[in-house]
Amino acid sequence: MPKSFNNLFPQIANFENLFAAWETARRSKRRRPDVAAFERHLEPNLLRIEQQLLDGSYRPGRYRSFFIREPKRRKISAAPFRDRVVHHALVRVIEPIFESRFSNASYACRVGKGTHRAADHAQALLRRHQYVLKADIAQFFPSIDHGVLDGLLARHIACRRTLDLCRRIMASGDGILASEYTLKLFPGDDLFAALRPRGLPIGNLTSGGRSVVTITAVTGAAGTLTNTVLVLSMLVLRQYVPPMVAWGVAIANSPLELVAAVIITVAVIAAWKRLEYGRKGADL
Repeated sequence: MPKSFNNLFPQIANFENLFAAWETARRSKRRRPDVAAFERHLEPNLLRIEQQLLDGSYRPGRYRSFFIREPKRRKISAAPFRDRVVHHALVRVIEPIFESRFSNASYACRVGKGTHRAADHAQALLRRHQYVLKADIAQFFPSIDHGVLDGLLARHIACRRTLDLCRRIMASGDGILASEYTLKLFPGDDLFAALRPRGLPIGNLTSGGRSVVTITAVTGAAGTLTNTVLVLSMLVLRQYVPPMVAWGVAIANSPLELVAAVIITVAVIAAWKRLEYGRKGADL
């Protein structure tokens, strides 16, 4: 049973925490009109947010969306500055709960990580290994299921009011990336699956952290499967494996799918070895 944390909401709605959140949210943005307008009446604005959080009347505002190319086309959604203060206040409290559970190889949306350190790590791996598998998760942010993410957050957050705030922020981005998502149905889905709330706005502070929570859960759930496949593969190959075994993550939704994935993997590797031995025989 994972450890869960309670009584977090008073820390989130605390005026000192909101003030620190405002200081973080305004960095490099002080000349923007909405930031300057908020700062002009800073104390009343922070007190209003505090009161709205405490009495449950806080409601997120509408996002401002635009497209960029980096080089892939992406829809970016910016929350009002008032909401970004709330996002920072929330992240300041709940981020440490999840940080220790993240993979050391996860570099996105984390303090002390980032693109440059990820590149350094990749360069170090390239010097040590001969093979690499490049993979991507298609339409990741648009496809994140709110119900699944809510369940992942609830594993470690027992504070009802904190979960309610997370759900409210999550719901504010429902459908914002609908135009960027292609519906995919899985075994067990019914016709109502298309109506499930999904999607986290790209550019939202809380979206980044929650995406890491989601991908950590996915890779963690797949750990048993990949370890089993790797062990069986080594048995089939009698430990004649390349310097680096590069493998992707497979998700089994049932014991039957797990068995099928193992059988397929072993068969493919066995066929590869037969082909390799055949080539060696031809060379002789």
